[in-house]
Amino acid sequence: MDRYKGTIGSLRALSSNEFMGVDDSVLDEFANHRNIGNGVLCEGIKRYRTLPSGVTLKAMRDAFEFTARYSDYILDIVTDTIVEQQRYSGESPVPNIDLVVNRVITKSPSELRIKMWNIRDDHITSEDYFKKFRGNFSLLSLYQVLIGCIQVFIGILMARRSGELIDLAPDCLYPKFKDPHLEEHKDIKFSLTFDNNKSGHAGDRESLTRPIPISGAKLIWKLQKFREQLIEGGVVGVSNGLFQGFTQSGRPRVKMTGDIYYENLNHFCDYFETMTIDIGEGTPHRYYLRQHQFRRFFAMCFFWGSGYDGLDTLRWFLGHTDAEHLWHYITENTPGSVLLGVKAETLVHGLNASNIEDIELLRELLMRRLGLSSLTIESLASVVSDLEDEVRAGYVKLNAELESLKLEVESKVEFLLSEGVIDLKPTFLTVTNEIGEIVQEVTLVLIIKEVENG
Repeated sequence: MDRYKGTIGSLRALSSNEFMGVDDSVLDEFANHRNIGNGVLCEGIKRYRTLPSGVTLKAMRDAFEFTARYSDYILDIVTDTIVEQQRYSGESPVPNIDLVVNRVITKSPSELRIKMWNIRDDHITSEDYFKKFRGNFSLLSLYQVLIGCIQVFIGILMARRSGELIDLAPDCLYPKFKDPHLEEHKDIKFSLTFDNNKSGHAGDRESLTRPIPISGAKLIWKLQKFREQLIEGGVVGVSNGLFQGFTQSGRPRVKMTGDIYYENLNHFCDYFETMTIDIGEGTPHRYYLRQHQFRRFFAMCFFWGSGYDGLDTLRWFLGHTDAEHLWHYITENTPGSVLLGVKAETLVHGLNASNIEDIELLRELLMRRLGLSSLTIESLASVVSDLEDEVRAGYVKLNAELESLKLEVESKVEFLLSEGVIDLKPTFLTVTNEIGEIVQEVTLVLIIKEVENG
């Protein structure tokens, strides 16, 4: 930390006609700040900005539509190109790969105007580059966009850590050797097997298996078949992983790395022109999507949909070992209004349950606030079911007012939460269960801060 302070202090010596330097008082205040090194000055800074839902959902749609339309064709043409190029590897000079591309290319969708393997950026303007890039002239670019689409789609569906996806083994789809495209396999529940990146060192990590929707399983299967064809063509070895990359000259990359993985995501973002924002510099900045954002988005959506009841399921799916860490992971990124809504709905449903400590205090508080002598919360469907015979006989008439009353109670609870009168907090306790396993129990506790008058 002293080294950083010294470096920042040296800014006093910087000045020029274009740069007026840093005011001494600012540097003095920084150097004398007692909390430097304790994270105070970094408070609020996040590694990646939370993605707006519209950006993520559009990315998922773009990825799905592109793969559904072009994946088979692009993978076939890349296979034919690379295998054909491999046959000339012993010749000198090796034929230009662009000639090979045009030789093997078959009738393609009209919008794919493939003319070359790679867009050479020598002496080309940015405008011309992106015109060719989005005009589908380059087979390599289309392949990188396709792999980027698969990374986006699988990344959102599975919410894995980036390293867990980068290191996916070729046989990661379970059950093995079952083509998810076949009608006979339509009822199979497919899963993805991977190493938990937070469970030790490489080579000694816990292997996890989590369910994957059949749409994701189909994309994994296509990558498996693509890799097998490259192996049969003598292009890559059996040690290559699931994701395969290629150089600008057409050579297969030995191993998928984080840089290659995120380069594919960057190609995806540039191709589909993800939303731009102005961060205060007057220049628009594009959202360049990252896997950590997809994982966070999944966690927040799952929490919004299932609330506190789904915490343990979410912890299992994400591969978190600590429920309390997961809770902080979710809530620090969940908008306040959404969190209030989830808490309010949980509390209202909890009035007739026994899964929240001190919930009866909320019933008493609501009765006092609403001027009621009693309060019972039931869904409209439950009321209709209980009174089914009376309704059928015409003795009782029901309408949607009951549901409106329930929403009014939820609104009142949400108001009490926003005003700080009440709060709902989870507590975490590590215990040993009856079979000797160490597990975490989550208990919801109602906190009331209101003090009665008199």
